[in-house]
Amino acid sequence: MAEESQKTREQESMELQEINFSGHREGEAKEEREQYDNVFQYLLACIGFAVGLGNVWRFPKVCLENGGGAFIFPWLIVLIIQGVPIMMVELTIGQRFRAGPTHAFGRMNKYMWGIGGSMFFASLYTSLFYNSILAWGFMYFFASFTGELPWNQCPPSAATNPECIASPARYYFAVTVTNASPDLETGSGVVWPLYAATVVAWLTVYLCMFVGVKSVGKVVYFTCLYPYLVLTILFFIGVTSDGAEYGLEYLFKPDWSKLGDFRVWQAASEQVFFSASLGFGGLVAMASYMPVKNKVYRDTFVILIVNSSTSLFAALGIFSIKGHMAKDEYTRCQAGDIPGCDPTLTIQDYVAQDDSSSGLIFISMAKAQDVVASGYGSSILSLMFYLMIITLGLDSAFGAIEGYMAVLKDFGVTKKFGYKKVLAACVGFSIVFALLFAHRRGTFFIDIFDKYGVVLVLVFVGFFELVAVAWVYGMHNFARDFKLLNDLALHPVFMFLIKYLGPLSIAATLVGQYVKEAQDDTFLTYNGGESYPWWGSILAMFLFLIGVIWFPVGILVTVWMSRLRKAFNWGAVDFDLEEYTRDLPVKRYPLWQRLLFFLKEYDYPENMQDMEMKEN
Repeated sequence: MAEESQKTREQESMELQEINFSGHREGEAKEEREQYDNVFQYLLACIGFAVGLGNVWRFPKVCLENGGGAFIFPWLIVLIIQGVPIMMVELTIGQRFRAGPTHAFGRMNKYMWGIGGSMFFASLYTSLFYNSILAWGFMYFFASFTGELPWNQCPPSAATNPECIASPARYYFAVTVTNASPDLETGSGVVWPLYAATVVAWLTVYLCMFVGVKSVGKVVYFTCLYPYLVLTILFFIGVTSDGAEYGLEYLFKPDWSKLGDFRVWQAASEQVFFSASLGFGGLVAMASYMPVKNKVYRDTFVILIVNSSTSLFAALGIFSIKGHMAKDEYTRCQAGDIPGCDPTLTIQDYVAQDDSSSGLIFISMAKAQDVVASGYGSSILSLMFYLMIITLGLDSAFGAIEGYMAVLKDFGVTKKFGYKKVLAACVGFSIVFALLFAHRRGTFFIDIFDKYGVVLVLVFVGFFELVAVAWVYGMHNFARDFKLLNDLALHPVFMFLIKYLGPLSIAATLVGQYVKEAQDDTFLTYNGGESYPWWGSILAMFLFLIGVIWFPVGILVTVWMSRLRKAFNWGAVDFDLEEYTRDLPVKRYPLWQRLLFFLKEYDYPENMQDMEMKEN
């Protein structure tokens, strides 16, 4: 009896060692995971998440800030050597381990759950400021219900203002929409019309998402496809406008001298991650809603090709309009119609000006309407253009929110309190927090969140992902998973990208950028070199550290828990792994692949005996 009692106590002790993070109580039936209705709907959701304001708002902005053609070449290279492997990794991990990012990486390897934590904060930061940009689109949309669009001419109060005379569209964005202060230390008060538009944006997101993944799946049929109609209209307006060639020349003429600047390569990395929505966790979560057997390699290339093509297509129209605006401003300056302008500036100098770069897409579309239409025709075109901005923003907002809602769902929070209540609480908190971005200094806070809380964190997360998969989980295990999902062996080129070239290129650009910034004393600066105030620097570093710290914290906490003889239970996948793998053919890796990628001789040696029996 004493021995039995001792065994019982040992069993109870062992049970206490496991901390349940699976979202389900022991013995409780596991809920069947929601799934998209079909592959097309899933691809539209992923494309809608990956293709968004990052393509039509941020991509032209970053191109403008980094020399146009000087940026395109590094961006294409980075898209291949970093975008492809990380997209493939995220879709594979989500589809294989059937959970949001924290649980998916925790199931992959018990030390790697911290990657999901970083993704959670990247998604949270993005969702907090993204809808404030979406609110700009709502303000333009509401202002379009007039016969005379307010940005086509200067208001009476600014009739003699040189900035307004030079560009009424740019003046409207800077003064009426954002009413931005000149720097981070001056200006006070909330821009209440902008805040009201932000509230409308958040309520729209809530109404679209409150039914869950199937609701989002239905909405994306419109929100994903409609923007391409409007981008096509913008493209033809742009390339046929007078002066378009100057903008296109700036966009595609390379400046080879800038290829040695690590900051351009780092900007390319950040743009690839942001525009393709890598590192947010949203793609991991979306892939988890697909059947086990779904072709990841196809989805990877479809999403990335559509994403990159959209960025270039949008940039063609926007820079064409930028060229038209530059020629118009140059011509009027030479004629003496703009008081105080510099007559020595060339048309290319006007194209290269990056004032109001955050509002480039809004200003360009405002000018495009003025090029081709007037009166109510211009208003109709304006409604179409800014509805496109709204739909693009909504798609990306869905994915960003899904990135952290999936984590809350996997931890059982949505089950305990209800999905709609948790979503409502998140939206309510975000609406209150949006006061920061609707402030007159809000555009600078958006830049801080964008650069230090999101894009820089995303690049680190991408590095962590590749290291975790290739060097901790192991390329052999990942290749097995890839074959399980695709019924196709992972090509050595992708193994090389995931294991070596991807992480090394990210590390090189990060180190090179910070060395360059240390030499130029441009670290933690804005507005072309102006230093942040002390509290701005603290905010930037706080956002960054809270975002990236979870990878090492996850490892240290798991090691500490192991010493206490405890472990996290991340739950099990919702399918029988043996059932799916038993019929997979066995592949024998060549010796050079085994040595280079640390592979075992056979990918599925457990199936060799069954194959021999079938042959006999």
